[in-house]
Amino acid sequence: ATGVVLPVVRPACLYTEASYWPVRRREVLMLRTVSLFWDAECILNHYSKETHETRAGQQGDSGEGKLRFIESTMLSGKERVGYSAFAEFLAAVIYPYAFSQFWFYELYAMAVPLYMPSRATLPLFVNQDYSVCPDFDGHRPGHIPYLVHPFSPFDTDDWEAMTYWTGFTDYLLTPHINYFESLPQLLYLLETEDHREQSRAMQRANVGFIGEATTFWTSVLDRVAVARGV
Repeated sequence: ATGVVLPVVRPACLYTEASYWPVRRREVLMLRTVSLFWDAECILNHYSKETHETRAGQQGDSGEGKLRFIESTMLSGKERVGYSAFAEFLAAVIYPYAFSQFWFYELYAMAVPLYMPSRATLPLFVNQDYSVCPDFDGHRPGHIPYLVHPFSPFDTDDWEAMTYWTGFTDYLLTPHINYFESLPQLLYLLETEDHREQSRAMQRANVGFIGEATTFWTSVLDRVAVARGV
């Protein structure tokens, strides 16, 4: 910690050149998840299958078929060229393994509806990040971090500290994100939410983010130009 306040601007990700077009309306994209003990794609597809069979037994088969979760690295090489294929899914599920991941901003820029673990469980996921390794803890001489923040970002043994710092992530500060407490709730939301309306809301919000980024970088370049006497 240095006590220096740095300007921050989110990525615009205009290079994706893709927009939400859910032609794969029963398929949900999953981002690669760091895990040692379980396969998220396998588990979600199991619950989706069981849910579909139970509903079909109770209400009859709607003909739509079950939701299918596809982990991003399982896509073909052709599908992974560019971003168009990623914009074709009904939605995307992100189990983040770091405090910031570029996929989050890229999918948001494409207005793909996003689902993430709830505020109550999110700290468990983002604190897998190497950036919170205690070896990185330290501060500038003369700076007293606890006068600015009540917890150290490297204290992964304190749940209150983990929750506090997770609250600063764009995962929680960005509007129009869906959060789920459990897998049954995730499946329910995927079946009932108006994803096209959510996508439109994301597009409107992203226009504002692009405006902020444009203003920020214009100011930066103006200062560079003045400093260089251009």
